[in-house]
Amino acid sequence: MSSSNSAGRPWYEAAFDADYLERYASRSVEAARAESAFIAQALTLPQGSALLDLCCGAGRHTKALADLGFSMTGVDLSAALLEKASLACPSERFLRADARKLPLADASFNGVINIFTSFGYFETDAEHVLMLREAARVLKPGGVMLMDFMNEVVARKALVPKTEREAGGAKITEDRVYREDSRRIEKRITIRVPGLPDKELKESVRAYSAQELESLFNQAGFKIRARYGDLAGAPFDAAASPRVVLVAVR
Repeated sequence: MSSSNSAGRPWYEAAFDADYLERYASRSVEAARAESAFIAQALTLPQGSALLDLCCGAGRHTKALADLGFSMTGVDLSAALLEKASLACPSERFLRADARKLPLADASFNGVINIFTSFGYFETDAEHVLMLREAARVLKPGGVMLMDFMNEVVARKALVPKTEREAGGAKITEDRVYREDSRRIEKRITIRVPGLPDKELKESVRAYSAQELESLFNQAGFKIRARYGDLAGAPFDAAASPRVVLVAVR
């Protein structure tokens, strides 16, 4: 499986469509509020600061951080998810854009967040560094970025080859594999709804270690300030933490 879909488009242009929220309905508004309280604490920025939610999806955390007093901008490539975000948080700004080329001015934000493994989607390390450099470009000097990524060690150990579940009247089958050659965790998703043709989607994420992530940040001009093991602020344990949460300063 490559990181493109059958039509030749990158997988991430098809995977985050209107039924994405039904497939991941367990991601609640309440959880976003709790996670955003930690994010605000970790960023150490005052209320009123301008934050960019990079790859904001449907805007759960954008809204939660806006409710905490931040001035929010959300950017995502999915028009369907941005429409949901705009409805949920009409007072904030949302833009459709590729994270490698942001239509935003230099030094226009105090902070950037990138959460729930919204990174590692592209084909090359250079593209991922470019994404981080774009985040650095739109940050003011001394600005802060928080990234929440999977912990490769734990994710690979916990990888379940196949699961089946019901959601929104559909049967969803997910087949997962780790590719040693490309170091990517890949998922094939089959969605079956009675009376309709099966729908197949792909996901493919580069499985960076914590050390490799830090190296990418350094290449983009960041300095790592703190490391956590989840979005509740637990200490980072390379062997056991479910997440790698990095806080970096421009």
